[in-house]
Amino acid sequence: MLLPSIRTELVRAHFESVATRGIGYWALHPSDEEPLIGFCGFRGIEEIPDVEIVFGLTPACWGRGLATEAARAALDYLWETGRPRVRPHGCAQ
Repeated sequence: MLLPSIRTELVRAHFESVATRGIGYWALHPSDEEPLIGFCGFRGIEEIPDVEIVFGLTPACWGRGLATEAARAALDYLWETGRPRVRPHGCAQ
């Protein structure tokens, strides 16, 4: 479970990124009938055109390859739409 302050920052970063760069996060859930299990997407890196990939899953879903699957799908979308380079979270220069 994310702390409320972290959840608030993620939502703020999502809306800022959508407004300024046209990219954000996707909700992750196995099917329309099942609950949300996490998120995956991109946010802008200040002062450079690159974006960083970010994701999070509920602990019950760890170790099943779901984050890898979501990240691959998100990266495919990003590259198909001709977006800038991607850096892993925390590796901005």
